[in-house]
Amino acid sequence: MKQALLFALTLILTYRVSAQTPFQNILTDIAANNPDVRARQKAQDARVSAYRTGITPYDPTLSFDYLIGFPRTGGNQTDFLAVQSFDFPSVYSKKRALAGMAESGSMYAVASHRQEVLLEARHTLVELTYANKMNAEWERRTAQAEQVYRMLERKMNEGEGNILDANKAKLQWLALQNERQLLESRRSQYREQLAMLSGGRAVAYADTLYPMLPSLPAFDSLETWLESIDPTLKAIQAEERMAMQEVSIAKALLFPRLEAGYHYQGILGQRFHGLHVGMSVPLWEKKNTVQQRQLEALAVQGEIEAHRNEHYYQVKQAYERYTGLRQTLSDYQALLTSTNNLPLLEKALRAGQISATEYYLDALQFYALADKALLLEKEMYLAAVELWQTGW
Repeated sequence: MKQALLFALTLILTYRVSAQTPFQNILTDIAANNPDVRARQKAQDARVSAYRTGITPYDPTLSFDYLIGFPRTGGNQTDFLAVQSFDFPSVYSKKRALAGMAESGSMYAVASHRQEVLLEARHTLVELTYANKMNAEWERRTAQAEQVYRMLERKMNEGEGNILDANKAKLQWLALQNERQLLESRRSQYREQLAMLSGGRAVAYADTLYPMLPSLPAFDSLETWLESIDPTLKAIQAEERMAMQEVSIAKALLFPRLEAGYHYQGILGQRFHGLHVGMSVPLWEKKNTVQQRQLEALAVQGEIEAHRNEHYYQVKQAYERYTGLRQTLSDYQALLTSTNNLPLLEKALRAGQISATEYYLDALQFYALADKALLLEKEMYLAAVELWQTGW
């Protein structure tokens, strides 16, 4: 428990530190402007309103009868009846309690849907951050490839180089330019996806830094804490409470429906008026209603157990994937630091000690390693998004 509380405090502090980052600002904008979230909120408001309908007694009924007697000497008869019907009194308090449960449950339902939307947004932002990092890296490589090509072209014109090396360098330069164009198309698609999630608002995001991740606690502490704040679980639990309340209401509705009112009757010059009372005889109308509600409650309880099981293994898989990727990324970064021979290769190429083919053979091996490290970093952050679904 102490570990879970400490982790929660760490997460809150981390969130406050990083709350003003462009990454978080975009998420805040999406949470406020996403049309699906707004539509879900309106749908939940309508649902709550529906539960607030029917918590008052039935409308009163008024009836008037004027009966002409035959033979005429029998006189005419006049009847007037004003009646108010109502269920057993406990039904109304139970229905009001159900409406309150629906209102609190609607908040969790909207929060659950908002989390799904923000999860998609975080995925897209991680992909866009990765694309921005690759764009910056390829921009540097393109500039370097152009320098190498210009240098080899100049040496060829001066008679110190050969056309094969110059052509090799030119092809590499052009290939990098083409890759950057394809990458820009992907970046544009990610920005359009974020704009769609933000309700059509344009999104400008060029950051190459991922948001800071919180420290990773033990799996049991993390899983317990994530379950305790899971809005989907809370929404289903709210549905369970409502289902049990529906069972209670169904049982209360088995009692007779009551009615009371005023009755007036006029006949042969005489007038009668007084109290009208009555009640229904509950034989067939509510048959099997309680059983139906009980089965519905059992179904919701099954959903809770299924969601808890699914949530546990989703967190477990994301936790293992995240820790594995984090270690692999650390190994790759250490390898990159120890094998970066690009400055030495460029010096050797300028000095004519190696050919362009040899230069690019070694350089492309290092670039492949660097690209793999960037990809691992992206995959690690995608795993972090799945692990901390509520954000960090």
